[in-house]
Amino acid sequence: MVIGIGKTCRTMPELNDKMRDMRGKILVQYTLYLIRASGANLVKSWRAAALALVGWYLMVPPWSGPGAFNADAPLSSWLICGSFDSAVQCSHEQDRRVRNLRNAKTVEAKERAFNERLYSAAKCIASNDAGLKGN
Repeated sequence: MVIGIGKTCRTMPELNDKMRDMRGKILVQYTLYLIRASGANLVKSWRAAALALVGWYLMVPPWSGPGAFNADAPLSSWLICGSFDSAVQCSHEQDRRVRNLRNAKTVEAKERAFNERLYSAAKCIASNDAGLKGN
């Protein structure tokens, strides 16, 4: 197991189930609020609700063997290592993880180097990105 990854990352199906339930409830509540509060037409309300629910994932590429990962793999196979309200928060977390790995004293050099390369290859992806759906 790679240090710093194992328990904190989730596969898309695990996260999608939780996010789908949570976002579905929020979407309904927020849409009803917009309709009641503004009396605006339904299309504008739905559009505003959809925009409010976009989050960001810090994702790392899947492993392709001992000490290796596949940065060219489709996004649907990448692992989610965090979720954030904005791209800026996601990017700051990626930078923090890389910085912490560079300064880690207790991690074996080989593992530290792999994790540093892995988090340097990580991407911040919008939760509604079409690439997350796969084929």
